[in-house]
Amino acid sequence: MKKLVEYLDFGNVYKNKDAAVLRITKLDDLNDKVIPFFKKHPIQGVKLLDYLDFVKVAELMKSQDHLTKDGLDDIRKIKAGMDKGRKIYSVSHRTKIRVCAVQASIFICMLNLIAMIVFVLFLIG
Repeated sequence: MKKLVEYLDFGNVYKNKDAAVLRITKLDDLNDKVIPFFKKHPIQGVKLLDYLDFVKVAELMKSQDHLTKDGLDDIRKIKAGMDKGRKIYSVSHRTKIRVCAVQASIFICMLNLIAMIVFVLFLIG
C-alpha cells in the first residue's frame, strides 16, 4: 500500500488490526485523481453503483452544497441508498461500462473511498 501511495502521490496508509487502510483527505485529490482514474478504469458489478453515488457526493462537496442543510440531506439520502441500503441494482443504459480487470488493491481503495464518505458524514453531523 505504501508503494501505491508513492505511485499515486496522494493519500496516507494506516494499519489497523485487520488491514492496511488508504486514507485520502483532500477533496482535490478525489476530484482530480481518483475519480478520473475510475472513469478510465471502471469498476464492475454492483460496486459501480456505489462509486456513482460516491461521485454524486464528491460533486456536492465540490460545489460546497454539503455546507447547506439541503446538501447534507442529499448526502444522507445517497449514503442511505449505498451498500446494504441499496434497493436498485441496475445501471442506467446511458452509463458506459467498460470491461476491465480491477486489481484487488484498487478495489480496496474504492471501499476506503466509500468509508471516507461515511467518515465525512460522521464529522459533519
